[in-house]
Amino acid sequence: MPRSQNYAGNSNEKPRRNSASPLSGVGWSGLSSLKKKTRLAQEADPVERAAFQQKQRRLDVRRLIFIDEFGIHRAMSRVYARAPRGERARVREATEPGRNISVISALRLSGVRATMMIEGAVDGQVWDLYIEHFLVPELELGDIVLPDQISFHGSMRAIGLIRAAGARVEELPSHSPDLDPLEECISKIKGALRTSQARTDRGLRRALERAIDQVTPEDIRGWFKHCGYTHLLD
Repeated sequence: MPRSQNYAGNSNEKPRRNSASPLSGVGWSGLSSLKKKTRLAQEADPVERAAFQQKQRRLDVRRLIFIDEFGIHRAMSRVYARAPRGERARVREATEPGRNISVISALRLSGVRATMMIEGAVDGQVWDLYIEHFLVPELELGDIVLPDQISFHGSMRAIGLIRAAGARVEELPSHSPDLDPLEECISKIKGALRTSQARTDRGLRRALERAIDQVTPEDIRGWFKHCGYTHLLD
């Protein structure tokens, strides 16, 4: 006798799910859907991340200062443009970036601080000068400075200057931008720079100042929470 296709009377057998591809949406509508990916670096050390996240819960967010560098140039423009449906968005834009400009900046709960622009790349010597002349004057007793693990960020001279100012250093886990709210701040700043389309060095500097001014306290609180820094924040 052929097996019945009605499973209601047989509690030991369960229906098979539709084997259609999850991308088609057929048979999976109640189980999954397409979403934007949250990318985590495969190179990140899960043990190192877990150890940091244990400390993270006890860190006083009012004392945290994240520092990092990023590059800007004179050919920055919007990623998207409007076009009729079915046609490419073709635009004429400047493509000559000019001199490479590096920006080093710090982010704390009270705002973006200690921003420095310099022509060329950042190395150990530039980093030490930034810490001494830009960051240290902003530090308060008990502050916690969180750089990532780029080699020159571990400069003993820079660390000594931070400690002498009454602050301490806590390195972020390697390959863990999701734990750094400054990454989200930099993304907003670069978006504003692309919109401004500054084409001179002076214009780029002014556009950077305006972009930093657009970072709101609500932005910063949101970035801190999104990265897991919630102690004393709620």
